[in-house]
Amino acid sequence: MDASTPATARELCRAYERGSVEAMLALMDPRIELVPLALISQRPYRGHEGIRRFFEEAAREWDTLHFTVHRLGVAGDRAVILGRYRAGREGMLQDGRLGWVLEVADGLVVRSVSHPTWEDALCAVGLGLDETESVAA
Repeated sequence: MDASTPATARELCRAYERGSVEAMLALMDPRIELVPLALISQRPYRGHEGIRRFFEEAAREWDTLHFTVHRLGVAGDRAVILGRYRAGREGMLQDGRLGWVLEVADGLVVRSVSHPTWEDALCAVGLGLDETESVAA
């Protein structure tokens, strides 16, 4: 395991909680690929400009869009982040669990894939829930 993988994942969570897209980008490879849930977008976003576009589009499309991180696990150069989302638009609110799988190289996130369930995300990295740790909100 690259020692930077858990540190990068934790710092990315903190940057997100602060709402700092620039701090998140500092932790991402310039060629990053973000694959969001279909709920959010039907296509991946690439590069730092793609990440900025993702957040701009999400802010335009959703009245409420918030992710809360609950658990973190690491398997080699991949981290799994387990959390909850709340998404609201036109009076309709969706609330559920989701997971992100981050691929980290040289201390930077090179790929982030969203999964619709914690189980899917855990399976993608070969971890069980008991191999993750709680992340203080």
